[in-house]
Amino acid sequence: MSSARVAVDGDLVASGVIVGTGGDSEANLGTRGTLTALAVLLNAHTSIWANGGGPDSIQEAFRTLIVGGRAWQEFKQDVDVDDLDIHEATFVPEVLDDGILDVDKAMERARAGLGPFLPEVERALKAKRGL
Repeated sequence: MSSARVAVDGDLVASGVIVGTGGDSEANLGTRGTLTALAVLLNAHTSIWANGGGPDSIQEAFRTLIVGGRAWQEFKQDVDVDDLDIHEATFVPEVLDDGILDVDKAMERARAGLGPFLPEVERALKAKRGL
């Protein structure tokens, strides 16, 4: 088993998509400030945290939509990566493989400055989070 841990001492601003996937054990990315990105796509084994300068991770420090697993206490995902039944209704066809989110395809799309979500889904998720 292997895992990776990366911490940023300050705000983390990414112009594209942050992806955490692959590997065989827990990995995490964290920041002592806020985290801003087009989107964050995580598998069920990857955690992310942002504490906005405080002692604990807080949802308000995430200035992005998060696709990830439900088991983590450090963040609340906007889309459950394991709920495969909703992928086709959530993500644009260009990032799907047999109806399931393909992070490699999502990364290709991100390189063009585009997110993985259907526009109406992205608007609704951002409105719900106040982004």
